[in-house]
Amino acid sequence: MQKYFSLIVKEKNSLEGDVYQLILCNPSGDLLPSFTPGSHIEVKTPNGLYRHYSLIGDGKSPNQYELGIKKMANGRGGSVEIVDDLLIGQEIQVSVPENFFHLDHANEYLFIAGGIGITPILSMIKHLQDINHHNFHLIYCTRSLAQTPYLNYLLELIKPEQLTLHHDEGSTSNQIDFWPYLAEPKEGLIYCCGPSPMMEDVKGMTGHWDEGSVRFEDFGSSPTKLPMSSEGNTSFEVKHAKTGNNYPIAQDKTILESLREQGVSLSSSCESGTCGTCLVRLISGEPDHRDFILDSTRQQSEILICISRSKSPVLVLDW
Repeated sequence: MQKYFSLIVKEKNSLEGDVYQLILCNPSGDLLPSFTPGSHIEVKTPNGLYRHYSLIGDGKSPNQYELGIKKMANGRGGSVEIVDDLLIGQEIQVSVPENFFHLDHANEYLFIAGGIGITPILSMIKHLQDINHHNFHLIYCTRSLAQTPYLNYLLELIKPEQLTLHHDEGSTSNQIDFWPYLAEPKEGLIYCCGPSPMMEDVKGMTGHWDEGSVRFEDFGSSPTKLPMSSEGNTSFEVKHAKTGNNYPIAQDKTILESLREQGVSLSSSCESGTCGTCLVRLISGEPDHRDFILDSTRQQSEILICISRSKSPVLVLDW
């Protein structure tokens, strides 16, 4: 069960590209729970929506949390509510920090960020600078120079040769080709965060890299979910381990959607296999994992029901 506590909105500032900086602090003035690079918190909006946002900054002894929030006019309402309706001094419920995007040790790093996907990577780069580790490169993709949040902060942190900045000017024909950076597998780690299409491009080009060397996170920053085509899908059944109840899962429905239609209420956020909110225990059966965050070890006992399916007629799950 997720633990929530109240914070006060201290600042709300407009940045480039419809991105807003939100500064949250403890009403008591006490330090906040610490966090590691790549961590996020879940924010509960006043209207009851749940959204994940990466934490920016040094998480060792934080007296405030900084979030970068992209206002998605065509999204599902969470970012618009936070940006438009939250007032300075207002209380908001947040979770304790979690991290599904750990910055593990490596000799070399390649960071790939798209738009607001830069936020967790900012903390990673700051941490590497603090420990005097400079063997990394950042590819940062945005629509235009004027819509590139945190650029000035980045330029203070890293050298020009450590940054590849690309602007597509809103044209699909002008998107960056990642292949020259990904063609030759290296011993380092790749961290990718941004819109779903970009993340899928990177995943498609890194199948020949060592397992676990390419890490993804999105939190639904794209206004659309990852494609969930029903082509090739089959129907199956989910059995609840505790109750023994059986739930049919249709070919054109996710496990999450089907369970909700049958009266089972489970938490979710991104619904694109990238945030981990809908994680449940896998007891038995042959899963078809389609997420971006579980490694091979965790896939033996866990599954993200917003996007993954089953290769066997019955999947036994627990929640």
